[in-house]
Amino acid sequence: PIVHGADNDAMKNADYGAMWMMVRLANDTAMAHNLLPFVRNFKLKQQFVDGQYAGAPQGQYFLWKSKRWVEEWGEHIEPIAITYYSIIDVANMLLFEPADSALSKSLRTSADLLLSMQRPDGSWPLGLKLTDGTPILPDLQDLRPTFYGMYVAYKMLGDEKYLRAAVRGTDWFIGHAVR
Repeated sequence: PIVHGADNDAMKNADYGAMWMMVRLANDTAMAHNLLPFVRNFKLKQQFVDGQYAGAPQGQYFLWKSKRWVEEWGEHIEPIAITYYSIIDVANMLLFEPADSALSKSLRTSADLLLSMQRPDGSWPLGLKLTDGTPILPDLQDLRPTFYGMYVAYKMLGDEKYLRAAVRGTDWFIGHAVR
């Protein structure tokens, strides 16, 4: 795909849980020691650490020539990206590394950000511009299953506020995307 700001150097990371599962099933200690720590750190570097968007991915793609994260088509964050790249990827890693406090902190920060972005009706904006926090494409509804991030956060962290958000999001999704 054409990626915003790329010079044929865009890398996309995915399937974190599959990497941990493969290493465990194969009992591959070499990969466990020589790959997974770097993959873990790469995932943590993908997240904004502080500021207004702490917990959101800085982008879905890493541009290795300029050593920066970008979104595919602009300078914004998307709640669905928080669901998949921040919450689900980190939760999958935590299934195999439950004592990793940095991963746990990252998951909670991401879940709290996603929760703060949920609208009273249960929906989420399609995305927000990094420059000023205004919605991108404000006339469109985001019909993607962002609520799933709240459910995963609830299952991993046990906090009822995430379950309530997941239910609100699911109700909105069924009413607007399914029906």
